[in-house]
Amino acid sequence: MKRQVLLAVITAVVVIGGYHLGQLLSPGPPATAIAVEPADEQALATMTDWSALPVFTEGIYQQQSSKDRATGKPVMQPLWENGNRDMNNFLCASKDAKAPKSRVPFVLDLDSCPEAYVRGFVMARFEGSGRLSRVWLTAASIRRNAADRELLRIYVDDEDKPLIQVPLSKMLDGSGGEIFRPPFGAGSGRRLAWYYPVVFGSKLIITLDRLGARDLYYYQADVVLDPTPRPRRASSKRSPARDSALKLLGAKAPPGGTPRSKRLLLPVGEPVTAFELTGPATIVSAAVRLGRDQLTELGQVDLTVTWDDQKLPAIALPLSDLFAVFEAAPMASSLALASRFEGDDLELSLRLPMPFAKRAKWVLTNKGDDSFHLGLALQVTGSVPSRPWGHLRTQRFETHAPAPPGAHTIAEVSGRGRLVGTCMLMQGHGLRMKGMRGHPMNFLEGDERATIDGKLSIAGTGTEDYFNSSFYFEANVSATPFAQVWGIVDNPRKAEVSACRWHVLGDAIDFRSSLHLEMEIGPNAPEVLDNYRSVAFLYR
Repeated sequence: MKRQVLLAVITAVVVIGGYHLGQLLSPGPPATAIAVEPADEQALATMTDWSALPVFTEGIYQQQSSKDRATGKPVMQPLWENGNRDMNNFLCASKDAKAPKSRVPFVLDLDSCPEAYVRGFVMARFEGSGRLSRVWLTAASIRRNAADRELLRIYVDDEDKPLIQVPLSKMLDGSGGEIFRPPFGAGSGRRLAWYYPVVFGSKLIITLDRLGARDLYYYQADVVLDPTPRPRRASSKRSPARDSALKLLGAKAPPGGTPRSKRLLLPVGEPVTAFELTGPATIVSAAVRLGRDQLTELGQVDLTVTWDDQKLPAIALPLSDLFAVFEAAPMASSLALASRFEGDDLELSLRLPMPFAKRAKWVLTNKGDDSFHLGLALQVTGSVPSRPWGHLRTQRFETHAPAPPGAHTIAEVSGRGRLVGTCMLMQGHGLRMKGMRGHPMNFLEGDERATIDGKLSIAGTGTEDYFNSSFYFEANVSATPFAQVWGIVDNPRKAEVSACRWHVLGDAIDFRSSLHLEMEIGPNAPEVLDNYRSVAFLYR
């Protein structure tokens, strides 16, 4: 009887030293340990204030990933040539971690891990203080079957016990706890796209353990480091700021303002000043309303927006591209970009805050063959951020076939600024390998790369990975506060997809002197491209 009581006590879920501990007996389900609150108030504050998107910060954005280690060894598939073996690459592994005999051998950067307490294969290791901004992960095996034995651990500040230890399957589908469920997580059994701001004062280490022989692991881990390391510790109890973050992330739209709307007649070739506003003020939403059958005409309207005393427009692009209507309107809405049908009308909304100090001028020019009517509405508040902020600007780039070697440029900026979004239309076709045409979406094998302030800070693992999806967007149309995808066509005659990645609410990329963001075309194979068109949203 005493033995049964003892076992019951051991196996019960208890709370010790700020951890929820359970399932500790072996054999059986893997142990879990989840800090009551792995973030601090400052980190959670980045996820609670949409109006702060234009505000510059000094955080240093860095990524570590399973990018190709370029070992020079033969690869098993032609698709993995040219630096495209972006799987099963880790920093190091603990002594008790067993590398399975995989058909794609595990590659370790170091023979042994610097920290003896670490268990598993190290995905990421950051030194300094800061916060986690994003973890993305998938594996070939979990495309059709649930993750089985894998265990993910997060260590901070050389504590020998992990702050977080959870079965990967429960982290993926959100059943492991509130911080893993949507809207912080993707809620998908196929991929992890997780945005909870775990903080660390000197070091952050993320590991994956109990790996399988056929899994083929791909991952990215992003952090925002403090410019000067400083003490940072997670809260000892659940933070009320988490509720504020949940409220904002779960909202259908961020806070609005006072509406100002006009029904405009756009004659051919004649610039029409739609709005000329005086500040200080912030446009919190811009929306167009038009008939469903007018969608193609939206691309014939050029928009220019000039802020304050600037001589050149900060926004100059087709009106369709402002709302990412490349080939099709966004069918799933995020906080930043939304669409809705009302009868025969379509309304498109961009909801990135647009502060200005003195004036804002919006001008539309119809370059089509016929005049037509268009509804334009702005929501405005009479305030601007109290801290240093930037004007919303866009950069638009297009790359057509035949493409030059290299990559498609998304943003090329000098000076101080902040990247908050990327929307892209991607059209291409499959590779020819041994005389046969590959998957129609082989063009998505290209990796994202970002050089921030002169340093290569992001070296990703694939185009759809950057947009929080996986395996050629097989999850289909979807949207979260941080990414959305639509317009997927993958037949051999026509392959295309539209997607946005929103660097918002803790995932913004700040830069002090420069930013260069590009997307590799295929696995260094520009011949697979038909057309790439992108719009980057920045504050400058």
